[in-house]
Amino acid sequence: MQVVTSLCDHIKVINFGKELAEGTPAEIQGNQTVIDAYLGNAEIDEELKNFKAPFNH
Repeated sequence: MQVVTSLCDHIKVINFGKELAEGTPAEIQGNQTVIDAYLGNAEIDEELKNFKAPFNH
């Protein structure tokens, strides 16, 4: 990330083909959606861990 922020003055973040954010390096570093997508979100991770799919036995 440090290399990208030192070289770029505008960044577009894409995750699985979907645009998550666009802006300055400072805006991107502070964007919670980007943080959650790339570093994880403990709350969402816990929900997924406890999820029981209807087709699982």
